[in-house]
Order: sequence, then structure tokens, then C-alpha cells
Amino acid sequence: MGRDSFRATALFLILLVATFVISAFLAMALDPGENEGPSNLLAWGVSIILVSWILHWTVGLLVNSRSTPQGREWHNTYRLSGSLPLQYGGVPYTVLAWFPVSFSVGDLTARWVGWVTLLAVPPLVLVIAILVTKLLDARRS
Repeated sequence: MGRDSFRATALFLILLVATFVISAFLAMALDPGENEGPSNLLAWGVSIILVSWILHWTVGLLVNSRSTPQGREWHNTYRLSGSLPLQYGGVPYTVLAWFPVSFSVGDLTARWVGWVTLLAVPPLVLVIAILVTKLLDARRS
């Protein structure tokens, strides 16, 4: 593991703590009641997803790219354990936080809606992300 990879992993641990501290405040703001029901789980899941993506993408943008006259140039020097670029460090949080979100949606609506949320939304988001990326790449060419 190189020095840049070690620095990225140390930065990831700092972002891990920051994600859960900021998510706790955001979850309390989204659901200030003392109930332990599905809305509380939904608030926690959504806040973890939002905070982790915003933090990791912003820090990854700062350390793994540079601004050039032609636009932003990615270099992905800082990677977690030598493989995952730092800006994608929010992916594990999103996968884990998606379970309480879908369970809460199922409890608040109908159970089948929760299953659809769990199984259908992530592939749909992935397809949309791929299409948007291809569209942006085509516009740059």
C-alpha cells in the first residue's frame, strides 16, 4: 500500500466519523420526535446516504482532480486500500443505509412497495447514472 493510499485510508476514517456525527444531527432535524418507528429509520438512512455522498464526493473532488483550462481532470491518485477512488467512498454507506430506507418505506406504505424500493430503485439509479455519464461524455466530444 503506497503512501497516497495510506493517506486516503486515513482520510476515509476521518470521513467515517464525520459522516455519522453529521448524520445524527441531520436525522434528528428530519425526525425530531422520540418515536422509534419507521420514520426514525427513514430519517437515519436518508441522512447517512446524503451526508456520505456529499462528504466523499467533495473531498474526492478536491484531492483526486485538478482544474485545467479544458475542464476538470481526474487522476484518482488517492484510493482506499489501493483500489477504490476516494470520491466513491460513499458507496458502502449507501448500500448499508438503503436497507433501513426500504424497510421504512414498506412500513409506511405497503410491504410490496418496500420490496420494490429495495430491489428496483438501486438498479434504476445505476442505469440513470450510466446514461447521464454517456450523455455528458458525448456532449464533451
